[in-house]
Amino acid sequence: VTASRSPEHRLELWLTVLRALLPPLILLAVVFVVLRYGIQRFLLRYLSHIYSTFRQYGTGNTRARVGQLAGAAPEIDLLGVTFDMMADRIERRTHDTEAALAEQRRLSRELHHRIKNTLQMIISLVSMQRRDATGPREKAALRVTLERILAISAAYRVSYASTEGTSRPSSSARARTV
Repeated sequence: VTASRSPEHRLELWLTVLRALLPPLILLAVVFVVLRYGIQRFLLRYLSHIYSTFRQYGTGNTRARVGQLAGAAPEIDLLGVTFDMMADRIERRTHDTEAALAEQRRLSRELHHRIKNTLQMIISLVSMQRRDATGPREKAALRVTLERILAISAAYRVSYASTEGTSRPSSSARARTV
């Protein structure tokens, strides 16, 4: 039956099908373009900015912030604001921790200084007593006491040097130990 139809009739049949399908296809293309533009304009550009900020922050730029996302959907803007608040909190906590660590180091240095001064004072007092000692047994006992205090002092200096970040005591501390 189709073989008996003329080429004009077949052309007209194809044109009818094309006229029936063309408006929905055009409408589909228009919807696709509008959706693509809308997604880019109202979603992807903001998410791209947020992602870029996350990457900067993740690579060590702790000053990176999303900032105000004018025109963004409230949910997207909330995401940016939440990140900024989190980054600010981390920055404050880091600053507080660094300040506390600096104070702890300062107090530790002060404590070490006072301990060294106290040991030096004890050494001086025992040395003065040794000089004033009259008997050989008394001088010998004070000499042993002085050597023990000097050993404690040297051990403390070596210990202090190792807690200050050096794995070995300084050469001057080793010399005083010997």
